Amino acid sequence: MSKPRESVRKTRERPRASQADIAVRELSPDHAEVELAPLIDDAIPTRGYQMLPMVGLGGSAGCIPALQAFFHAMPPEPGLVFVVILHLSAEYESMLAELLQRSTAMRVEQVNRTIEVEANHVYVIPPGKQIASANGRLELVDLPSERGKRVAVDLFFRTLADTHGAHAAAIVLSGADGDGAIGVKRIKERGGLTIAQDPREAQHESMPSASIRTGMVDWVLPVADIPERLISYYERARRLELPPEDGAHPATPSRRSSLAQDEAALRDILIYLHTRSGRDFSYYKRATILRRIGRRLQVNAIDDLKSYLVFLRTNESEPAALLQDLLISVTNFFRDREAFDALALRLPSLFRGKGPGESVRVWVPGCATGEEAYSLAIMLHEYARNLDAPPQIQIFATDLDEAVIKMARDGVYPDAITADVSEDRLRRWFTKELHGYRVRREIRELVAFALHDLLKDSPFSRLDLVSCRNLLIYLNREAQSRAFEVFHFALRPHGCLFLGMSESVDNDTSLFSVVDKKYRIYAQQPTKRTALPVPVGTSALARALELRQRSEERPALPKSNGNATVPGGADVQVALFGAAQSTPGELHYKLIERFASPSMLVDTNTTSFTYPTARAASCNWAGVNPRVICCSWCTRRCASICAPRCSVHCSRNSRLTRFSCAR
Repeated sequence: MSKPRESVRKTRERPRASQADIAVRELSPDHAEVELAPLIDDAIPTRGYQMLPMVGLGGSAGCIPALQAFFHAMPPEPGLVFVVILHLSAEYESMLAELLQRSTAMRVEQVNRTIEVEANHVYVIPPGKQIASANGRLELVDLPSERGKRVAVDLFFRTLADTHGAHAAAIVLSGADGDGAIGVKRIKERGGLTIAQDPREAQHESMPSASIRTGMVDWVLPVADIPERLISYYERARRLELPPEDGAHPATPSRRSSLAQDEAALRDILIYLHTRSGRDFSYYKRATILRRIGRRLQVNAIDDLKSYLVFLRTNESEPAALLQDLLISVTNFFRDREAFDALALRLPSLFRGKGPGESVRVWVPGCATGEEAYSLAIMLHEYARNLDAPPQIQIFATDLDEAVIKMARDGVYPDAITADVSEDRLRRWFTKELHGYRVRREIRELVAFALHDLLKDSPFSRLDLVSCRNLLIYLNREAQSRAFEVFHFALRPHGCLFLGMSESVDNDTSLFSVVDKKYRIYAQQPTKRTALPVPVGTSALARALELRQRSEERPALPKSNGNATVPGGADVQVALFGAAQSTPGELHYKLIERFASPSMLVDTNTTSFTYPTARAASCNWAGVNPRVICCSWCTRRCASICAPRCSVHCSRNSRLTRFSCAR
């Protein structure tokens, strides 16, 4: 991870922007993702670590006092860039820069043209404009004519995430709408830090509350506490020592032992998660896993993997939080608008030759909270309405995460979707509710959401379109190859495959041909198949049933994750720890019963014996000398008799040896 000072030097060496760059433009919400697609090599892009850390502060009504308190508590040389995005009317001259300058020794500047950023500077939005982050510069962007000022925070957060990755931070302050809620999801997806002002101290709680409801906020804090935590977060990034992302490297003797311990801790972390959640991360990119875990170390103020493993095992909410980071489920309506426009040109081929008795079949694996699936449903439904005798539309949307599947079925989204959905579509296909918009029933009924593992469950078949966007970027090459085999099997001959902007099919493959290289649209090519893509491992359904069975055996633990709310936290906690209330002692024994391997403790005075003998004797310990044996099977099954004797015996005898045995 780069140091801020080094990033400052790189920023200053960049050439001056051309006059064409300085011109104000109107851009689509996801233009940065489209433009930078060839450089986004991972869900947390590598290039982001070379950028100067940038902090976006978004708010509207009532956030001026919060901003003043924030900068008053911020030291004069934090090594960061700050960009303030507010909803400012174009009809009045802004005094925001002057107001904030009174609260900080850093230079505060209003952005009136394309400008290169510098550390320890504060940049504020001008009235009637938007700001976009672009390779170490800030660009002015025209407000969309349809929606005015409502989404300026979201649009900046998205460009910040795509350009700075892990070196992006989003802070949502007081405001009277839901702006920022989608942007914080993109920041989290790209490995950045997300913070919300404590709604209890905000003059208007709508903006921070909307972001908190997404479940993507790392910290919910009073404004005065944010600067210290923020600086510590980035300072810790420079101290972290993680295993190499591309595998083991030759090391000096002094470092070799530390690397071995880190590798062992990483392995134990993944085993721990697999044991408790059933999730298999062996198909994930090593870099993705390390970067996600490294982010959790920074969020929790931990310096090394060994300490984090202890924290993971002892903090009841951290397994769910880490699982959420690794299974990050983020999308938005019509993501990469130009790509959906390109796909729209292919719709006639999907409907060609189909009548009322047939179906256009679509599969959306990794559907997350459903925005992509509903976007396709809207497009297909709009096209079908113009046909005299249209076929039926069937969309299968699947994901590993049961919590996000539930959210997708509900079909309720924050006000900030106005950045991606036109006013006409909002009026026709959504209904306004208290906290946002709900997809109308006629669109929801086109989509069937289900729990499904792309690599381990049986695929769908006879499909006309597979839309798998921003999922393959998490997987290693072996898993990607298997996914393409599954898609080839699932699609009809010449069916359509739609990928994310940073994903592509290998050039030398015979499974698919290129239809639109820029927007990642491919056509299935009929080929002779040597083997079928047989599912391997435990299916998502079987895993869900197993976790539900476990939930009946173990007590529930609190849902909280520090100050932030974990999305689907209740579902994840139940899956990990169960639902029944219990005393600490009962909890201890139930956890041993479920997770501990059968074992026994014997002292040096014990003669040889067989495990069945010990097991049989353990149920009649009333008259047995407790110095002979302390058996975990006994404490599980006969706790009322044996546990007191075991605890006394084990606490007094320091010469005990542990033996594992078959149950």
